[in-house]
Amino acid sequence: MLRIIPSVAFKRGETPRNEPLAPFTWTSEAWDHSLWSLESDSHVRSTNLVDDVEWPLQQHYPGKDILRAYISESELEADVLCFLSVQSQVVVRLELDVLERLVALALPIDFDIYGS
Repeated sequence: MLRIIPSVAFKRGETPRNEPLAPFTWTSEAWDHSLWSLESDSHVRSTNLVDDVEWPLQQHYPGKDILRAYISESELEADVLCFLSVQSQVVVRLELDVLERLVALALPIDFDIYGS
């Protein structure tokens, strides 16, 4: 459909593989949900959250209409999750063009920020 290879993917009812893959905990029980995840960490060499948001947008935005229709027709739960681990105060600024593209995907956006 979009010809994008996920970082992690599994279907409900599958038994997990043996190798660990963060942040998912592998057990011997079958999954009670499906997951398709596109992660930027192996593609983006930056500690800037905006760069991490920009990369998946470049992957998904060209097919945004197809993606929205598929999510709607399949009654899927979908979101954008931005994870950030910081050691001190950080300011994240998303420019208007990035916000417009995020809104066009019609997905909720979660910012998961941890401080040490």
